[in-house]
Parts: sequence; structure tokens; C-alpha cells
Amino acid sequence: MSTAPESSQVKRPFQRPVLEATGPNRRAGGFYRTADDEQGALPGIPLTGAEDAVVAAVRLGYKVAAAQIDRSARLARRLREAGERAAGPDSERKAVDATERLLFDSMMTGLEWLEGVAADPSCPLKRLVAAEYRLLGSLFGLTPGAEKPAHTAPAGSDAAAARPPQTPVAPLRIVLLGAERRAVRVKACEIAPNLAPAELPVAFYSTQAIDAPPLEGQLVTSTTPPILRVTTWQRSPAGLWRAAVCLADGEQVGILEIEL
Repeated sequence: MSTAPESSQVKRPFQRPVLEATGPNRRAGGFYRTADDEQGALPGIPLTGAEDAVVAAVRLGYKVAAAQIDRSARLARRLREAGERAAGPDSERKAVDATERLLFDSMMTGLEWLEGVAADPSCPLKRLVAAEYRLLGSLFGLTPGAEKPAHTAPAGSDAAAARPPQTPVAPLRIVLLGAERRAVRVKACEIAPNLAPAELPVAFYSTQAIDAPPLEGQLVTSTTPPILRVTTWQRSPAGLWRAAVCLADGEQVGILEIEL
């Protein structure tokens, strides 16, 4: 006679294992865990490991960035709406144009002020800047010193005897001849003293352009001051021109230098 197995020893093919009751997870990492996607919460992430903390920080950073972008978008939208209410459509373009005009007008005003300061010799600021420049120049050796007076040889020395005596000549009066008259400036005038009044022909040659045609002229020494008549041409190169003053027999009695 067989005996039926006890109910506690019967093995069923599908049986749910009995789980051990360990109690709720009350560790510090579970304080920030929530099942809902609430504002500022971290749903479903227990901060119990380093990787979990990194994931939670990244998710929180995304939320902060999204909130800042949304706030910036709202601010830009409100500014655009306020600009359109104040200036009409295309308010941003009008604001850029107004800013450009403001900067340009400010720059031009500053330049005009600087020009006024530079043009007014009695301006205190200009005098202050000039004094500071002279002070710094004297400290660093940038300001040129006073020119030394030319050495004058004694009256009885050999250098004074070798140098011929020179008589100061009055300024020349310039008379321009011809149709193409150009400005002439006398750079040097050396004429022998006690020269008899005469009308001496002169020819000026360019010191830079040797092939340039000479400028014909005439020196009249019978007047005070002497008169220099010279014919200028439009094609003549600018620069220094030199002429020898000679008598009829070819003796040189002076040198003239003019500048076109």
C-alpha cells in the first residue's frame, strides 16, 4: 500500500520563489530618487555609485541649460515685441543703424575737439602736452639741443685771410617772365662786393634733372634791392636750380640758387 507524498514535499513546475524581506532602501543615495518626472527631481536614479552621480549631474545640467535657453528666448521675444511697438517693423535693423550713427557722430565730435585743441595756441591742454613732451624729450634725449654757434676765426688768422670778404646782399626782387609762371624762391644769393651796376644774363640749371633745359634769366644790380628776371616753364622739374653770375668776359662774380 503506497503512501501519498506530503503537500510540503510536492514540487510544482512553476513556483514563485519566496523573496527575503530586507526592508526599504534608506541610504543617502535614495533621498533624491523619485518615480515621477517632477521639476528639479531625478526620477529613477539612485545616487549609490560614481556612474549614477555622473548621469544624474548630466541630466540636471541639461535641464538647467534648457531652462536658460527658454528664458533667453522669452527675453528676446519680449524685447522684439517692445521694439516693434516703439519703432514699428524691422526694429532690430533700425536699432543697428541708430547705433552706427551714434558711434560715427561721437567719433567726429572727438576729432573736431582735437582739431580745435591743436589749432588754438592758447589752449591749456595744448600747453600742458607741449610741456610734457619737452620734459620727456629732455629726459630721454629726444629733444634736439640748441645749435652750436658757428666758429668764427680771428681776424688775423690764416683762415680769415684765405676766405674772401663777403658783403651782405639785400633780398632779390623776383620778376617772372613768360606765360607759364611758377613760384620761385631764392635759396642763396652770393654776389661779389663793389660790383658795378649792370644787367647780367644768368642761366639756371637743375641740380637733380641734369638733362632739363635751363631757365633763362637776368640779374639787374643797378637797383636796390637787385632784380632777378627769370622765365619759368610748366614742364621744368621742381627742385633746386643753380646759376653762375658772370661778367661779359666770363669772370664769375656770384652764385644764385632758386627753388621751383
